[in-house]
Amino acid sequence: MYIPKEFQQPNQTTAIEYMKTYSFATLITASENTPRATHLPFVIEAENEKIILHSHMAKNNPQWEEFAKGSCLVVFSNPNAYISPSLYEKNDNVPTWNYVAVHASGKAVIMETEAEKITLLERMIQTYEPDYFEQWKTVSERYKSNLFPDLVAFKINVAQLECKEKLSQNKSKKEREHISNSLIEAQNELGTIMLKKNTP
Repeated sequence: MYIPKEFQQPNQTTAIEYMKTYSFATLITASENTPRATHLPFVIEAENEKIILHSHMAKNNPQWEEFAKGSCLVVFSNPNAYISPSLYEKNDNVPTWNYVAVHASGKAVIMETEAEKITLLERMIQTYEPDYFEQWKTVSERYKSNLFPDLVAFKINVAQLECKEKLSQNKSKKEREHISNSLIEAQNELGTIMLKKNTP
């Protein structure tokens, strides 16, 4: 990812928080010069500077067969917003787009056993809908077992993490405040992020 110096966010903790908040991401692989992408929810595990991404896909999706051929890239993208040139102090300006993006890359490892798949599904339930867990415990073992042949569970050990915050850092303080207030008024959460970044 191209990241001009003023848009770099080197803090790993910040990047992880973005991934956890906007955890529906795009998994990208490439084989024989052909890229492939799948949109998936992820569970992010971070401990002692080690980051592991957990997810699963349908077995009918051929992308998992590419895991052994190289690294994967997972793109977490959001929040974002169109920025009108009317928000700048000078007339000579053009529209742009502000956004946050995190790129995490590494090798994917397939989780083969039923126990591993159950653990993954339960972690995803606890992450996305904890209240459903009680109902999940009453689902028949037969039904659960029938799920597993049709899905591929995997984890990605993150080897490289990049975070880009394009938040009008190249503009004046007054312009950044104007942009932030405009986005907050439009109920775009990027405005709140900008306001926090620009507040001493």
